[in-house]
Amino acid sequence: MLITDINLIGQRKNTLRQLQFNSKRQGLSVPECDNPYIAQTSSCNVDNKNAQTQMWRGLDLYLGNDVSIGDIHEIPATVKHGLKYKLSNFYLRHISAIYKVEDNKGVNIGDPRARKIDICLAKYAQKVAGEMDVSSACYTGVKHALWASGVIDDYSDMPKGSAYRATEYFNAHPEKFERLNISLSGLKQLPAGYIVVYKKEGYDGHVAVTNGYGQEMSDCTDNMKWVERRKQGATFTVYRLTDNWQYNPNTKKLEFHS
Repeated sequence: MLITDINLIGQRKNTLRQLQFNSKRQGLSVPECDNPYIAQTSSCNVDNKNAQTQMWRGLDLYLGNDVSIGDIHEIPATVKHGLKYKLSNFYLRHISAIYKVEDNKGVNIGDPRARKIDICLAKYAQKVAGEMDVSSACYTGVKHALWASGVIDDYSDMPKGSAYRATEYFNAHPEKFERLNISLSGLKQLPAGYIVVYKKEGYDGHVAVTNGYGQEMSDCTDNMKWVERRKQGATFTVYRLTDNWQYNPNTKKLEFHS
């Protein structure tokens, strides 16, 4: 056995033991299992109570049950290389004191609240943001992420215009998108794959997908400061995919099942 394999087994054993310890401390029943290669919670006879299922979903992710994604659609060069977007990106990355473009911290797959479908969407959003790397085209970025992941069939499915108009599409499809009641203080604690739409009268608003590390991804990666920047009269709405979605490991896309 390779040294890297031995190290991996050790890491996974430590993760399992830590989760078992946390379970006992919270008064939950603990699976009596010490197999570092467990990928399914049912292998350890875990009760299907919500709290336990959520906790041990984290184990499922930690032990390598990750989500891989495919290619994204071609993004128009006018958006990626247009002078308007590049200048805006330069301002937000180097000059603005509030609304900063940031290096992406990745997608937090270890949060037990994040489902495979959430992680899939977040990873596509991360790929789109890295490909575009501009600013002032957030709605374009989110549309491409939704299209690439299989959530929408075509870029033109969603309304044209300002970013806040994304809510029109999400609200019109409650079977596909669940609207959540999230406080301002809870925004940066959102798991990966949630969609946040910001709105303020007289502005185009903003829309982005969370990565689970307190960042948002659209045409770039930002620090979730839009409300603070536009806080006077600004509102926001948070959505996530409903449980009617499934991740297909063969196509590496999301599929809707009513």
